[in-house]
Amino acid sequence: MRFGLVHRIMTDALAVLGILALLASGQFGAWVSGTLIAGLVAALVIRDAWERYPALKHFDVIAVLGVVSLQIGRLMFDANANVLDVLIEFAAALQIIRLATRKGAAHDQQVIVLALLHLISGTVLGGGLGYGLCFLGVVIVAPGALVLSHLRREVEGNHRQGRHDEAAADNRY
Repeated sequence: MRFGLVHRIMTDALAVLGILALLASGQFGAWVSGTLIAGLVAALVIRDAWERYPALKHFDVIAVLGVVSLQIGRLMFDANANVLDVLIEFAAALQIIRLATRKGAAHDQQVIVLALLHLISGTVLGGGLGYGLCFLGVVIVAPGALVLSHLRREVEGNHRQGRHDEAAADNRY
């Protein structure tokens, strides 16, 4: 298997485990849970398809603004809205948006950090057997995902530096 594919699979697995850790807490209703699962599946399926369409160049920014507006609206107009739940749902939505629109090592590191944040949030919201299984999965997958993410960032940095050195050499002559 290629390095990039293994890295993507491990990062995707970590993101899925983070979202499942949140859902295993039982804190969210059926509508929110269903929306998160549907969004997660969609993000994993479309992957880089959005890059083929120039009109979707700023999809991530538009999606984040839409989610922020929705969550602020919920806090303002829903008397039953809990601030902690709204913030955790926002973090889960950020994870889904980043999964769908990631471009490089920096975005993969954001996915990993959000997955670990979700694991911590799942701990705060409540444990249980489902959460324990997600935690075990994160303990197994996270070290490999972190190492591969670091290696990818180094490779991308060296590639950029090599192009910079070549351009500087071309300008000298």
